Amino acid sequence: MTPQHWIITVQWEENGHVNARTLDGTILPEARATRRSAYLTILRTATEHLGISDPVVLFFDLSPEILDS
Repeated sequence: MTPQHWIITVQWEENGHVNARTLDGTILPEARATRRSAYLTILRTATEHLGISDPVVLFFDLSPEILDS
């Protein structure tokens, strides 16, 4: 599989405040991975990084890291 660049924006409530954060990175999906499995992996990565649970996903994009020339 080819490397994929991802962007995810999540929103969550904490102590009565609404927070939002956008993160991005790359992932090398395993053979026969689906877009859904990549999304769930990325969402888990984001929530663990931010130390949150059950965020609302405001934006998600997954596209090839390498641009065609």
